Amino acid sequence: MSIPVGETFEVNERFYDSMGIDMPRIIKTPNYIKQKVGEERIELDQILACQHFLDSVEIDFTDEAQRHIDVVRELLKTLKTMDYGREEEYYQEIVEPIMALKAGGGMFLYTPLYMLSNMMQSFLERVYRLDNDVLDIIDGYETAIRLCLSKCPKDGEHPIVKKLLSELERACVRYVQHAAKARAGIR
Repeated sequence: MSIPVGETFEVNERFYDSMGIDMPRIIKTPNYIKQKVGEERIELDQILACQHFLDSVEIDFTDEAQRHIDVVRELLKTLKTMDYGREEEYYQEIVEPIMALKAGGGMFLYTPLYMLSNMMQSFLERVYRLDNDVLDIIDGYETAIRLCLSKCPKDGEHPIVKKLLSELERACVRYVQHAAKARAGIR
């Protein structure tokens, strides 16, 4: 089915359920750079100069990463004490530090942080609820990030990183498969 240009196409949650896929989520994060520089256009030479600076200077992202990890830890403590309303209130709050770790990891070449955070963000985009199993997976992610930050912050090929990525992926896949079966009424 094609959608004429300029027209909108509304799809409800039942459509996605009937197709066996999760409804997409729109995640909006604050645009801190736009807030700092305003609405003005940033010229290409300015972007290239900034990129050259980032490529040539060794930047220690560890302290900033630790702050984001601590935010995840505190949110997990809060969420584990709640019985309901987790998604409405805290979904965005839990995703933001994960996205910041992904962005910082990629920008400052902390490859393990980027890879683990990318996997966790992709997982969170597919889940409907922040249930106890999802919180356990986020808890595992937080532990993995702490371990990578202390043992091998920039080595994406380190055996520890590969094992952590593999285990996190397995946990995410198991959860998604179980949730899909539950929605379909299959045991």
